[in-house]
Amino acid sequence: MDRPLERGISMRNSLVSLSLDQPLVSYLQEKLQDIQKQQGQDIYLKTFVLLPTRRAVKELKKSLLLSSQTNAVLLPTILAINDLDTPLALDSPTVLSEIKRKGLILTLLQQCDQESSPPVVQLLMTLLDEINTHEADPKKLLTLVPEVYAEHWQITSQFLQVFLSKWHDVLAQENYIEQSAHTIHLLKETAQKWCCDPPKTPILLAGLDGFIPAVKTLMTNVQNLPQGSVILNGHLPDLDGETLSKTHPNYLLDAFIDKEKECNKQGTKRAQAIAHLMSDQPFEERELTNCSLDGITLLECETLSQEAQHIALLARQALEGSHKTTAIITPDQELAEKIQHALSRWHIRVDLAGGIPLSKGPLGRFILDTLNLKAPFQDAAAFLSVLKSPFASLGYDTSYDLKKNVRRFELIALRASPDTTLALDDDLQDLMIRFNDATTEFITLKSSQTQPFKTWLQSHISLLEFLNPSLWESEQGALAAQCFKELLLNAEHYPLLSLGDYTSLLSQSLGEESVREAVNHPRLKLLSPIQGAYSHYDTAILCGLNESVWPTNPPTNPWLNRDMSLLLGLPDSQVLVGRAASLLAQNMTCPQVYLSFSKRRGTEPATPSRWVLRLQALAQKLNKDITQNNQEPLGDWQRILDKPDRPLLLQAPQPCPPQKTRPTRFSISDVERFFRDPYQIHAKHILKLDPLRTLNEPFAQADFGTWVHKVLEQSVLQNKPLETLTQTYLPQGLPRETAALWLKSFSLFQPWISSFLENQKNQSLETLVEKKLTHSFDIQGTTYELVGKADRIDRLMNGTYEIIDYKTGAPPPKANVLQGDAPQLPLLAYLFEKNTPHAHVSKLTYVGLTGQKTQSIICENLAEDTAQRFFETLEHYHNPRHAYGVNPYEALQDRFNPYAHLERTVEWLGQDTHSADQNKEEAA
Repeated sequence: MDRPLERGISMRNSLVSLSLDQPLVSYLQEKLQDIQKQQGQDIYLKTFVLLPTRRAVKELKKSLLLSSQTNAVLLPTILAINDLDTPLALDSPTVLSEIKRKGLILTLLQQCDQESSPPVVQLLMTLLDEINTHEADPKKLLTLVPEVYAEHWQITSQFLQVFLSKWHDVLAQENYIEQSAHTIHLLKETAQKWCCDPPKTPILLAGLDGFIPAVKTLMTNVQNLPQGSVILNGHLPDLDGETLSKTHPNYLLDAFIDKEKECNKQGTKRAQAIAHLMSDQPFEERELTNCSLDGITLLECETLSQEAQHIALLARQALEGSHKTTAIITPDQELAEKIQHALSRWHIRVDLAGGIPLSKGPLGRFILDTLNLKAPFQDAAAFLSVLKSPFASLGYDTSYDLKKNVRRFELIALRASPDTTLALDDDLQDLMIRFNDATTEFITLKSSQTQPFKTWLQSHISLLEFLNPSLWESEQGALAAQCFKELLLNAEHYPLLSLGDYTSLLSQSLGEESVREAVNHPRLKLLSPIQGAYSHYDTAILCGLNESVWPTNPPTNPWLNRDMSLLLGLPDSQVLVGRAASLLAQNMTCPQVYLSFSKRRGTEPATPSRWVLRLQALAQKLNKDITQNNQEPLGDWQRILDKPDRPLLLQAPQPCPPQKTRPTRFSISDVERFFRDPYQIHAKHILKLDPLRTLNEPFAQADFGTWVHKVLEQSVLQNKPLETLTQTYLPQGLPRETAALWLKSFSLFQPWISSFLENQKNQSLETLVEKKLTHSFDIQGTTYELVGKADRIDRLMNGTYEIIDYKTGAPPPKANVLQGDAPQLPLLAYLFEKNTPHAHVSKLTYVGLTGQKTQSIICENLAEDTAQRFFETLEHYHNPRHAYGVNPYEALQDRFNPYAHLERTVEWLGQDTHSADQNKEEAA
């Protein structure tokens, strides 16, 4: 027997079962080199090697090239099993593309009057592939569902019988064969060909497990070839008295091994430990003297984000000052993306093993976002999402020109009050013309219920090319262009589609294309379990070891339950668990292995993988502490990374602008802000920052209050009942449902406010509504102006005046008014007296509309006292050395403070309470 075979566990020349610690790629490299030495270059080049994945093919070719120590080398034929191909007969069926198959199934479902959404089609395609791959007999559906099953399964079975029968008719009529069926046909044809005409050159099948029946037949036939060899990978040492369950890694491999003659009890201490770990039997029943968990460390993390950060730190440590290689291995795409982001802290870039779907990349999201486009005022968020994208140019010379106009349009139009009359300048009108030219056709098409697939595609492509004529020139753009091309070529096979169906189909198609980064770290890989199993690394970090992640939950099959699947001939989901266990075992053979799991995923608690629990039990039995917390202070390191060198004492904002920039004109609402929180005056009047309206929120509570005030004003001016004016003064563009809500809310207090207005009319000699008031005065040589507007002013029978303020919200407490903290009405009284000779305001009244209550306050000296406080405040802030500080006590209580993100009160308040007290005294 040749030297390389001795390193494995050889049962016979045609079957080699590699021990767990023997990497498959290394073994194959030595095997092929022995063939080259012993049988010559000609036989070596005619050798045929069949591997399970393209990644394994790539690793083997890379290994052979490195071992040759040359820049170019001739290699034997090395293929992944899905790439196997043989010459087909002239009358062989045409292989049906996935895009065309999807369209034919959609059409067939519509003809059967069944639900034909793309997600349903995808589930059916998955079922068809399972049936084809495992050569299940659909005729068994006729007797598959006994009466004991629920009615749902009987209905499903009847549907499948009809659908599968008609689907096979479609394939026969068009002379098509599905890709999955074609692959199985090639495997069987190859097995038959090699059986009838055995090749004289070496044939190596390596890393396969016989899970697919056609592959198992091929493996059996290869063993009978003159130079055929089947190499089983990752076989665990056999344990005495063990009966393998379907979840055991050796379950599929042992079908090729004669256990009575070829029992494998060899293996390193690590392999023995893994064998016990994967066994279903309790550790108490076994002798564990030949086991070792040296080099294995378990990480327990609180959350998925913490797990990603710890793994990134481990990877960074493993790369420090050495030439050793590291692999991060996980089946969890979300965790892999978090790890990728965490590694960017050190500018380490690793490509996800399978890349990222084009649909989740920036270009894919842009393409899908364009499907949501409507007129700007119908969906402002979609409008901005597309036009602010770096992929949009809309015919402008530079992207900057487009973004500049879009930002201006957002501020002037999209975030303006909905009843504002728009006045767009030439640049913004040009923007709207360009947008309408680009989108009119597609937006009109969206209003139709269904359209041919080709019509959707052509209109969408036209829209994309109008938004950016050079969209297809980048690498991702070329992938997207090829995807659209394939869809257009097969569009005739699709039925009429709604916009939702088109969106789903396009998203699926873009998701099937993978985008990979060009830059990757030479010694760090981010792999899936099957990709990591066929290579050797110095350090392996196996992460995401939670139930439903590794192993994954059994795939959901809405068409067949578990018993029905087994009767039909489909594989047991428990075997998939065994395959996941095998991959875990193979990836645990590196010298240094870390395994990690999280206790929570999102907001839900997460269960550690069954293998983690058994590993903890095994470590306890061996009296071995494998938890990371007791070996390396990884969590401490992670906290130190984000901890500043010294505490950063944040100070409260203390802006001191020069006197010439300080405001001299104040509205009465500004005065209340001045009293409560001076910083808001700085933000509004000096920084010129005004709160923006929320997108897609055309009418807010403030608009409701404005409408109520308008109705009350016009009722007095026109001397008409309120109910005759409510409809008249509704804002233009108000949605019907919002209008109905406003009218209903108004009707609740209309009788009460009508009665109040009638009483006021009977007790008043004169009424003024929406009265604008202003007063100018000097402070230290600077002229200031105070302005305000009163909702209603009544001249009472005694000749004095009453100022009334309508509140759709809650009126201020009476104590606040008397203390000067709610200065609105006292200052309006002061302004009115200054504007009206010999006038005296004797009464201030708040009218709470929703609460249907009034609150009257006798004025006396309240107006003068409040005004005097305002003058003193102005005099204080007239000095440029006095800062517009933050009053933390008011800032924290103000739920509607639009400048809270600038004040950052919560950040500094707990660090400097003395400063906060000073601010409070200053504000007072």
